[in-house]
Order: sequence, then C-alpha cells, then structure tokens
Amino acid sequence: MTGTLNESLDKAKLLDLMQSEYAFALRTLALLTPEQMLIAGADGYWTPKDIVGHWARWLDRLPLWLDNLRAGTYVPEIDPGWPWDRIDELNERNIQQDKNLPLDEVMAHFKSSHEKVYALIASMSEEDLFENLYGGAVRRPFYHSVIGDTYGHYEEHLTPMRKWISAQGFGSTNS
Repeated sequence: MTGTLNESLDKAKLLDLMQSEYAFALRTLALLTPEQMLIAGADGYWTPKDIVGHWARWLDRLPLWLDNLRAGTYVPEIDPGWPWDRIDELNERNIQQDKNLPLDEVMAHFKSSHEKVYALIASMSEEDLFENLYGGAVRRPFYHSVIGDTYGHYEEHLTPMRKWISAQGFGSTNS
C-alpha cells in the first residue's frame, strides 16, 4: 500500500479500530440506564441517545457517498442540499427529527448502520480504501471518511460523554 498518510494503517487495522471503538461505545452506553440515556449534557446539550442517533446518521452516509463516487456522480455536499458549511445546522435538524424516536429504535439503527458499514469496508479493496481518488472527485482516499464517521467520530463524542457520566455519578467509567 502506498500513498497513505499512515503507512501502518491497512484494511485489517482499520476494521479492528472500527470494531474496538464501536465495542467501547457500547460498553460506555451500557453504563447508563434508559432514563439516563435521555438526560441532556453528555456532549454539549445532547443526550446520549442524541449522540447515538447522530452516529447512526453519519454511518448511513458512508455507503451513499461511496456509491456516488463509484458511479462518478460525486456530490460535494453532506446530504443533498446540505453543503459542508451548514454541518452544525444539519446535525441539529437530525437531532430534532430523532427526538421522539424510542431509545430501542435509535440503538437498533446504530447497530445496524455499524454492521452495514463494517461489511462494506471489509468488502473493499485496499486500493479503493487507501489510494483511489475516484477520478479526482476527492482529494483524500475514502479511508479518511471511514475514520471520521466511525471510530474517530465515536471517540469525539465518547470523551465528553464519559466525563459527563463520571461527573453525574452514573455507572462506573472503569470499563
């Protein structure tokens, strides 16, 4: 493999990092009761449930982005009509859309989305993950998006969530 920013990262390591941080996210969430999953403040004003729904929505985007790249129809937006400079507004819209969904449904969505993305990445070639720029449609190989929407994204929200859990005296953060 050539051309990656981190020559020690390959598909096997990427999949391992995806799975281990996902498992850590589930262990962290298991520290909370269903009622605690609905309390604001886990990261900013978001509840743990909000964060789980947020992760699921970003996971759902990865297969769509890859399909567009493979079809040569890359769209430089997060979602249709949502340019990158409106990311905070889009995240807020998604949180509000998911507010009334049952916790079990949000958790199932996250688990299903993770499984789909994991299977997708497992099916990709090293070249498509780490080298292919899809005819110049992107500036960085696809693995950057994978990191940003999987284990890097989990870590981004787990750090404040675990501090919040500890500060609230919920569960044990020694997992």
